[in-house]
Amino acid sequence: MAGGHGQAVALLQGMAVVEIERGSPLFQRLQGGGLVVSAVEPGSRAFQAGFRPGDIIYAVNRRRVQSVAEFQAALKGAERGYAVSLLRGDFSITIIVR
Repeated sequence: MAGGHGQAVALLQGMAVVEIERGSPLFQRLQGGGLVVSAVEPGSRAFQAGFRPGDIIYAVNRRRVQSVAEFQAALKGAERGYAVSLLRGDFSITIIVR
């Protein structure tokens, strides 16, 4: 990933995420941690799945994820695909990836 800040997500090529810091208003809104999508390469697998910069990821298959490590582990454990729950603006949406 060129120029994007954040950690690349191995199982979702083309996407980088950053953890939400404990003191931020977003942390309060989520009542815990989560991840912000910091970059998505156009045309990548992550882009085609529907992820966009600014999305706030808080769960995979209905299980909370609060760190990059938890997110990667949740994706690895889901062999038949996974449902990523996120906030985009005022909306809560789920992206299904197979």
